[in-house]
Amino acid sequence: MNKKDEATKEEKKNDNAEIVSVQDYTGEGFHGEYNQTTDRIVKRNYEELELIANEYMQENFKTDVEITSYIPLENIAVVLFKTKKEPVIHSSFYVMVDHKDRSLIHQFNAHEGEVEQSIVSGLYHYAYEEEFNKFNEKIEELKDKYPVVSLTEEAHEKTYISMYREKNYYISMSSLSVPSVLDFYKETNEVISKEEVRTMFELIESSEEISKGIVIRLYMKEAGTHSDKKLLNNLIDDMSKFSFLLKGSYTINLMSNDVLKKSGHGVENEDLSIIFENKEEK
Repeated sequence: MNKKDEATKEEKKNDNAEIVSVQDYTGEGFHGEYNQTTDRIVKRNYEELELIANEYMQENFKTDVEITSYIPLENIAVVLFKTKKEPVIHSSFYVMVDHKDRSLIHQFNAHEGEVEQSIVSGLYHYAYEEEFNKFNEKIEELKDKYPVVSLTEEAHEKTYISMYREKNYYISMSSLSVPSVLDFYKETNEVISKEEVRTMFELIESSEEISKGIVIRLYMKEAGTHSDKKLLNNLIDDMSKFSFLLKGSYTINLMSNDVLKKSGHGVENEDLSIIFENKEEK
């Protein structure tokens, strides 16, 4: 075997190491390669990690948080957390890690608007939880009827870094489209009722449409199968008959059974918008 063939073989080996069947995907490798040194430093400074998270969230959103997990990468740790205040909001931030001093850089870092997006999409789901429960039941019916699956519970928990997410779907909504809702959350110390939040969303949508997307995420069930356009069309046709929906842009993303560990996305993806036949919009 010449050097070129050896290099090609090694590349394929590395590629295969980064790909796994969705049923076997645990979230390991999400965001990048695990770093043992970072892991040890974070464990050693875990109380400070909690302090960084709570200082920022108390100052900006008047809520304490609980760290649910973290992803130790080279010189950085991605930290997943949830709020202690109801409704529970999931989001994430990252901290820089000094390997030389074996310490954390005491600063809360997040992509612009990411925490705010998690809050407003979480509040939207909270306000319309009953409707989304029915929506999720319909997706479960599709999973029983067609050869498709969602992420495992373990993978879902370990990759839940932003926006409101369930195993079957996520809600994308910019806080810029609902500033009054975000301000209300920031100024409220007590438990927020569903009725309060729902009234605020309804008031906004009575005069303008809130820009939001709801994406159904499904994977091919059989090992090694590619995303199937014909199957996706069947899913779309079936889902379009769902008779109750909130306003928004709806999409089904059908992915291959093989997923990339770093992103949790399929190696291959197909997506199409859903046009509902009998919309009862609210």
